[in-house]
Amino acid sequence: MTWQFSDGTNPTFNLQPSTYDEAVWRLKQMLKSMTGSFVAGSGDGLSQYQLGDHPYGTQHYDVLTGYGSGANGIANNNAWFALKMPSGRFLMFQRGSASWTWRIVYSPLTVGGSVQTLQAGSSTAMALPAFDVNWVKGSPSTYGFWFYSSGGLCRLNMGYDDATFSFYMACWVAGSASLSQVGGSLLFEKLAANSYPSEDVEPYLIYCPDYGTIAWKVSSLQSSPVTYLRRGLSGEIFAGVSACSYMGPYGLAFPGGASSNPYNGKDDGLPVVYAKVGSWPCGYKGIGSVYRWTSATRGTGQALNQYGIRDRIVIGDCNLPWNGELPLV
Repeated sequence: MTWQFSDGTNPTFNLQPSTYDEAVWRLKQMLKSMTGSFVAGSGDGLSQYQLGDHPYGTQHYDVLTGYGSGANGIANNNAWFALKMPSGRFLMFQRGSASWTWRIVYSPLTVGGSVQTLQAGSSTAMALPAFDVNWVKGSPSTYGFWFYSSGGLCRLNMGYDDATFSFYMACWVAGSASLSQVGGSLLFEKLAANSYPSEDVEPYLIYCPDYGTIAWKVSSLQSSPVTYLRRGLSGEIFAGVSACSYMGPYGLAFPGGASSNPYNGKDDGLPVVYAKVGSWPCGYKGIGSVYRWTSATRGTGQALNQYGIRDRIVIGDCNLPWNGELPLV
């Protein structure tokens, strides 16, 4: 497992995009740089449109060459792109009438031998798979507020794991490290190996909190992650799961209550267990592989030395992989 913080040409950390459109465009550039990943279709919301006819081909069908408006830009109403992940899964994004409004759709590699392909779209209509369309943000008729319309310009940090193809996108207000007026966070996470039942053919989850929710805090992580339960079996659902906190007889231990390690003084990071409570199907999902609960309350943007020099970064109640560089607040 090696975390990458580049789109192959440009770094994806310590960024301050000029618009939220630029933030999403840079996410696209990073994701399509992953080995085996490609843009399977896109449209600029005006007249430019391309759609691949090979679900597992290697060609890129990306007409979005910049983050501005106009021809081939992402900053147009209804501009969209569909990304085919290395595992065969789809992530699709479409812009609304403002840079803070987006639709995000997830579709997994289908079980049972059927191959997922994109159906016809247009320059303004997002091309969707024929089945297993799950709306992570927005809906078929509305756009979701992914960023704060009145928020300050964000500090953008992104990275991906070249072994599991998990990735994260995390934003805070540049200059203040506030999480309350920005939004724009996204996590695509494969569960840790051997932490989930062998019958689970969809060991992935997505975290994409609403713009009015403070991201990377225990409150949103206990309500916002979504995943499949019983994929390919009777009772299959795509539903919310909770990131479980750790409580002891003396109160909350993780996140933020256990303090630093009593032996080496370092901040520990505890893996996150996911489970669904309530109506059936419910129960244990698995253990996350990307972020960990913090053991002590720290400020967003602070680097930690857990297994190396500045190898983790604090964001809210979590710490995420980092690349050793000094973070910019």
